[in-house]
Amino acid sequence: MKLPTPRTPDPASAPALRWGLLGAGWIASQLAISLRGTAQTVVAVGSRDLQRAQGFVDEHVPDARAHGSYADLVADPDVDISITSPPAQNAGPLASISTAPTSGSAVISRARSRTTRRSATKASKARSR
Repeated sequence: MKLPTPRTPDPASAPALRWGLLGAGWIASQLAISLRGTAQTVVAVGSRDLQRAQGFVDEHVPDARAHGSYADLVADPDVDISITSPPAQNAGPLASISTAPTSGSAVISRARSRTTRRSATKASKARSR
């Protein structure tokens, strides 16, 4: 019996992206660990506290840059895509999503967003410029 050809693309064939981690806690460490050994690279880590971001970089991704604000990370020209990794009670990185359209990078949010139609429209217009 011959099995059919898989319809799911090989994850190893995904394009290499330069990732930014919005947050420097346990969830971000798991994201950094999961990207090891892939074509994906963590190039920056942002936190509300630069020392916390630098400590995370030193421990998990020594070649990455540390940013002392989420907005700085999202504005980093070397970041293709950022992902939020805050604790559920901390929605701080979500505010950075509104600045992402003008920076040219994409942001993946793991947390629920309280985005209003007005703010979504503003972000969409900024992105289309």
